[in-house]
Amino acid sequence: MKHTCPTVKSNTSVKFLYYSENDKGHSGSGFGSSIIFEDINGDGLDDLLVGAPLQYNDVLDSGVVYIYYGDTDVTEYTTKSEWQNLQGILEWGRFGTAMQCIGDINKDGYKDIAIGAPYEENKQGAIYIYHGGSIELTFTQKIKAQDISSNLHSFGWYISTAYDIDNDNYQDFLVGFYMSNTVTVLRGRPIIKLNNTIELFPSDIPLNSSELKCRDELYRPCVTVRLCFSYTGVSVPDSIFLDYNLSSDIRRTLSTPSKPTRVHLSTETEEFESGNLERKRFQVRKLSESCMEFFAIVKALDRQFFASLDEELEMETTYKLSDTPILGEVQPVLDNNLTTNRDIASFSTGCNGTCHPDLRIESTLNPQEIILGVTSEVEVTVKVTNKGDLSHGTRITIDISNNTRYIGFSQPTDEVTEPVDCRNIVDENKEMHLQCDLRNTLLQRQIVIVNARFMVSRDLLIKYGENLDNFEQQLVFNTSVEATSTDMDISDNWWKLIANVKLHVAVQLNGISRPDQLTITEKQIVNFVHTYNVKNEGPSPLYNGSISICLPVINDDGNIMMTKEMIQISGHSSRITWRVVEFSGENFNGHFKTNFSTTEPLTNQGSTEPSTSSNTTQQSTQGRRRRETKQILKEISCNTVDSSNYAIIEINIDLLEKGETDTFNVLVNIRKDSLNFTKVAGVVYKSLATLKSENNNRQLILATNSSIIEVSSEIFPTEITVDTVESKQSSIWISIGSGVGGFAGGLLLLVILALSLRKCGFFTRQKKEVVEEWKRKSNFNERSKI
Repeated sequence: MKHTCPTVKSNTSVKFLYYSENDKGHSGSGFGSSIIFEDINGDGLDDLLVGAPLQYNDVLDSGVVYIYYGDTDVTEYTTKSEWQNLQGILEWGRFGTAMQCIGDINKDGYKDIAIGAPYEENKQGAIYIYHGGSIELTFTQKIKAQDISSNLHSFGWYISTAYDIDNDNYQDFLVGFYMSNTVTVLRGRPIIKLNNTIELFPSDIPLNSSELKCRDELYRPCVTVRLCFSYTGVSVPDSIFLDYNLSSDIRRTLSTPSKPTRVHLSTETEEFESGNLERKRFQVRKLSESCMEFFAIVKALDRQFFASLDEELEMETTYKLSDTPILGEVQPVLDNNLTTNRDIASFSTGCNGTCHPDLRIESTLNPQEIILGVTSEVEVTVKVTNKGDLSHGTRITIDISNNTRYIGFSQPTDEVTEPVDCRNIVDENKEMHLQCDLRNTLLQRQIVIVNARFMVSRDLLIKYGENLDNFEQQLVFNTSVEATSTDMDISDNWWKLIANVKLHVAVQLNGISRPDQLTITEKQIVNFVHTYNVKNEGPSPLYNGSISICLPVINDDGNIMMTKEMIQISGHSSRITWRVVEFSGENFNGHFKTNFSTTEPLTNQGSTEPSTSSNTTQQSTQGRRRRETKQILKEISCNTVDSSNYAIIEINIDLLEKGETDTFNVLVNIRKDSLNFTKVAGVVYKSLATLKSENNNRQLILATNSSIIEVSSEIFPTEITVDTVESKQSSIWISIGSGVGGFAGGLLLLVILALSLRKCGFFTRQKKEVVEEWKRKSNFNERSKI
């Protein structure tokens, strides 16, 4: 079926054009429910607008308005390329139910159109205002029923012809609500044509803002943002209020994922907390440009900022007319509901294109040797020099040794250095790093120096009671430097520091004999104990300390004093182990023993304990004064016998903390028949203890008193023999005849006896002292009293 529709040409007669309804969409679309003839594109030819409120594409009954532009070259509308669709938005809205030309309401020289959609918004309805123009139409204003009253329905069912009711040079029109039995008047208001500019200067942002108006006290990079507004229109008020938003770094904030803005905003009088301003109000006056300035200042010259130098800084402003009315003025409307404007600026790298720094690092560690128990702190000094282009985002990293703890950092005050900010971080592997970021760009030949301090303690190096085999022997710090741009030579961007951890131990070794003097009894084994005390005077714990004990086992007469099986060590500490490594010239490599004897000396072969109770009178105590006549005592020690005649016992102390003392006993068991007292009053038996000093990468062991300690025991026979007294023997034969008598005979006898005694040395002091010495050693006087 064909329908005709006239098109009106200026200064021409009316012609009828034919078209097919099948070209206009779905059957039952209501095509032709509303029709307008108006020249809406300003070409002098009337255009045809046809409503199809029941038409739908993807949305049911959303409605469509078809526009057919007048053309002098055609007589029929036969192709779809000659018409434009205005599509309804909401389901069941029935856009295009009513249409009307409402005149040139925005005074731009083009006639404008109002189109009703009475069933939108839950049948409350709305009308759309389209401004005519030479390009395709888009609505510039949507008036909803609920903006007038929440009780109105079917707003937009009818739209009247426009008429200037109030003589304000703006067209007014009526809108009917058939479901609410209501008609409302929509008065035309002044239309504002708002002009806006946003400008960032300088467009090439230097990294040092000392010469810029926007600079702050730190001279961080900044840019001035100038925002200007002006407006035009017919019968518009002398001033208007705008609501505007200003957003910073929108390319980053609107990216996926979103990134934070790099700047914050301020003015000469006000500091804002962020880079965005929202719902700010500004008054603009007619016939002039109204401007304001903001400063966008980089928040921090950190590594994140320098890594983003290639990203432009883009600022955006959005604005609209304020809803606040102006007293005595008709509230104008904007020809667009919302307007957006943007401008960009770039950060200057200071290089021709991409910067290529040449960073070089040097690091030192003080002290280089860590003494456990003494050293409590170490300092790592890092010095970085730039030999190439500007270095942006320079970062110094110190990989912290896992047996230290970070204390803090400082920078020298007597040397030129660039400032840094340092922070201690722990990565996903629980490893600690110190990261120091430069606050500014490191220029060519500039230097940065950082001193980082770290704590060292016994708890960090090794736990108490743990085997020192497991403690870290070194502190290791890896230092490095990098920038956000590629370094010219990365071979000198790394430096490794190593500090040796060492044990310094001062050992005091002492020994005593229990008893220090004894007299041989009838028993076959002579027993006594040599007790040694080992004290660690620090400052470090003693680890694997070694003491060798030398015991004579064969005297110089070749008599065996003890066998290897008779050697015993007693004690109460599990930290001490021992073994016989040499006996009578034979070497042994057996395992260390920990099965200490907890008793006193052996009792094998009829041996006895050291004399007690009734035997106490036969032995001296430790405090008894040593005898003065030493030349008659025979020494038996490792110094007096051949190397094949003694035994070496190795004592090992596993771990001895500072201030601790450990004790072990050497149980000496000597066969009685191996002792020879011929021509001597007694025997001095000596054991010899030698502390093994060390000075290696791990440990330094030194003795505080002496590294060699002798412990002596004096042994005396029960009775002194005639061989003990060195005297000249003389035989005296006195024949006293029975015929000699009287006084003369008696006197002669006394003279002969006196001469004999003198010849025997009876009246000499030396022989008397020998006798007294023997009496003291044999406890003769004590036994006489008993």
